[in-house]
Amino acid sequence: MPSGLARELAYTSRPMKAAEALSCGFVNFVSKNHGQLMTHARNTAKDIAAHSPVAVHGTKLMLNYSRDHNVSDSLDYVATGQAGMLQAADMQEAFQAKKERRASKFEELYAHRSAIK
Repeated sequence: MPSGLARELAYTSRPMKAAEALSCGFVNFVSKNHGQLMTHARNTAKDIAAHSPVAVHGTKLMLNYSRDHNVSDSLDYVATGQAGMLQAADMQEAFQAKKERRASKFEELYAHRSAIK
């Protein structure tokens, strides 16, 4: 959101309508009803779930880090993180699935959730 708009909203407390929120990038999607919203959310979740869990989690970490750090530090962090994300098993599965024209089947990131507390 542009800082000028953020300041205007903070200073005036005026309400923001959905169309404006969408046009300024404050939200990614506006639905006409609950059903459309849920369909969009499920489709987005399916798209994310189709990717390597390690890569999705790593991407989240990288984006959060780069939000709070300068470009140089962020690029160093990304380079280091990618070394861990480029796991042979996930890459091999992605390439094989592409070759066979099928969806990738990745192992869960936290296969043993009960062990993580």
